Amino acid sequence: MSDLSVGDEIAFKSGHYGNWQLVKIDKITPSGRINAGHYTLNPDLSIRGQSRWDITRTALPTPAIREEIKRYRLIHNLKHSVWADLSTDQLEQVFSIVQGGVKS
Repeated sequence: MSDLSVGDEIAFKSGHYGNWQLVKIDKITPSGRINAGHYTLNPDLSIRGQSRWDITRTALPTPAIREEIKRYRLIHNLKHSVWADLSTDQLEQVFSIVQGGVKS
């Protein structure tokens, strides 16, 4: 994977129901090992020392992975929003969107 550089991102997904996360590459050793966050990867992006029971996956971030991350963040932010702080008009607009229609 010689086309990777320090500062590039690698996508990680843990577990069957986990969400993708992007981690920047901190260092690439002369032997090709990649340090990204608390992960150390082999040049083929496999996690060093990973047992067969560990189901963390790695990938180069594709547009589909980036879209999945964006959707998760939006859903997470909506779940943790303070709805009581919105005006009645704002709540009606949100409700209209959730119900499948857009209020003009």
